[in-house]
Amino acid sequence: MDQAERDRYLGTIRSTPDRLKAALAGVPRKLLTWRPAPGKWSIHEIVCHMRDAEREGYLYRYGRILAEDNPTLPDVDGDKLALERQYTRLNLREVLRDWRAARKEVLAVLKKVKTEQWQRIGTHEHLGPMSLETILQRQALGNDEAHLGQIENIKKRRETL
Repeated sequence: MDQAERDRYLGTIRSTPDRLKAALAGVPRKLLTWRPAPGKWSIHEIVCHMRDAEREGYLYRYGRILAEDNPTLPDVDGDKLALERQYTRLNLREVLRDWRAARKEVLAVLKKVKTEQWQRIGTHEHLGPMSLETILQRQALGNDEAHLGQIENIKKRRETL
């Protein structure tokens, strides 16, 4: 991955707070908690998941990889956390506040990464070896873009019902 590609992913990660705020603006409370299908998350639950993934997934993994040689990186079981933490009962404003704080921490960590450090690796318990830049890519595309897309799809789907 070259610097231009890393910069695109970093740009996605930097822009997501504003994009998420815009996506949630004016969404009625009833739609925030509406599930598009059994076993699928509501917008509220997606945001809770984003917070937990930010803190316990990305921030944790970046820190471990930068501090240790090839650390083991545990999986974050989103469905398990959603049940254990009772996402539907959490205050969305507080969740968003906590997510924004964790995102600021992630950005502060990533800002300090030197070019040669992007190749440092950790071994994910299910996905195997992953470099710092691979995790950055997964965060930008598989997390931020994917979850923003889910939120927009829920909003559109609900409009058609």
